[in-house]
Amino acid sequence: MRIVLIILSNLVVVGLAHRRKSLDKSGTVAAWLLGSGIFLLGNGFMWFILMSFFVSSSLLTAYTRRYRPSDDSSREETSGRSYIQVLANGGLGLLLAVLYRITAADACLLAFAAAFAAANSDTWASEIGGLSKNPPVSIVTGKPMARGLSGGISPLGTAASMAGAAFIAFVFILGHGRLYGAGGQANPWFLFSLITAAGFLGSLVDSLLGATVQGKFYSCIHHRIVEKADYLGEKTRHLTGLRLINNDLVNISSALVAALFAICVWL
Repeated sequence: MRIVLIILSNLVVVGLAHRRKSLDKSGTVAAWLLGSGIFLLGNGFMWFILMSFFVSSSLLTAYTRRYRPSDDSSREETSGRSYIQVLANGGLGLLLAVLYRITAADACLLAFAAAFAAANSDTWASEIGGLSKNPPVSIVTGKPMARGLSGGISPLGTAASMAGAAFIAFVFILGHGRLYGAGGQANPWFLFSLITAAGFLGSLVDSLLGATVQGKFYSCIHHRIVEKADYLGEKTRHLTGLRLINNDLVNISSALVAALFAICVWL
């Protein structure tokens, strides 16, 4: 009965996300499979962490979309996350859930939380940072850059990034204490600090890779720099970075860095 309720809950959550255009059709199916898989192959605690990331980020994206400045290149992309974007943010989590089921290693559980802390940190930074009155600056050069492009940071976005990581860390220690006793085998504040630091580090790595190796292209129709070779149906011109390195690969890399950081500190 519990499994049926979780599967139906996944269906309701992703259905609402699709209705709010946070997910396209392929992303809706992928998100449902991902959520169901993490619950069945991992456990309910991991599923709750996933839902905390997904629901908070989806609501934040839906809320901030209407307030994005007109010069934000992401403003025109309203089709919702595809299955590739869903897997880029949650695929590592599914793998870690399977490893935790096989090994029951605390390191896998921490790495799982760290990976979603990084995803949440990056999402909150992008959505809230995009509302900053001042344009972002490159994390590498410190020079102003166009809104909506990877590699840009701002004081507001940096604070949001830390808050996004801390939110997942807070969810983790609440659930961990409830399931494993008051703090389990480690001090809850240590767990909170570790997951927050890992998530924030993952977000910084995301920005660093976005500013250096991620491909940037120029749209002659929209007269702006974008991050897709095919932008709204237009074949764009390659400018900088590696053509094959896109935001999805950067997201995977940042989650992996966060997970490995958490494992190395824990061990």
